[in-house]
Order: sequence, then structure tokens, then C-alpha cells
Amino acid sequence: IFTIISIAIGIILALLISNSILMPIHNIKEQVNRLERGDKTKPVDIKGNNEISELTKSFNKILHIQNNLSKNYSNIEKELHIIKKIKKIEDS
Repeated sequence: IFTIISIAIGIILALLISNSILMPIHNIKEQVNRLERGDKTKPVDIKGNNEISELTKSFNKILHIQNNLSKNYSNIEKELHIIKKIKKIEDS
């Protein structure tokens, strides 16, 4: 009976530990899939203080930088469009 209880406890612990490792990886994977579809709005939740949470922080930083670059690019496109309109008016 002690052996069966020990095995059951071992299995439960193994499942809990594997879940604590796999869920953050799954969350990052889901965010990458959203990013591929163009959704750059939601960062990955950070839980814990380990290698996976460090990876998540880095991913979120990259996401933030990419969002800023996209906004800057959009602003530059708008400014360029205005400059072209002004140039066209001047040339008329």
C-alpha cells in the first residue's frame, strides 16, 4: 500500500511540475500564433521567477519594441503622404 501511495504522489507531483513548465511555454506559443495573425496587443502573462519567466519577459519586450516600430512606421507614412500632397500643391 505504501508503494502505491508513493507512486500516486509521484505521479501527481510530476503532473504538477510538468504543468508549471508547459503552461508558460504554451502561452508563449499562443502569443506567437496571435502575432503571426497580426494581433500585437496582448503581452504574455508573467508568473514566477525562473528561466521561463525570463523568456516571457524578453518576448514581451520584443513585442513592445515591435509595436513601437509599427507606430513609428505608420507615423512616417502619414508624414510622407502629407509631404507629397504639399509638394503636389507647390508644383501646381
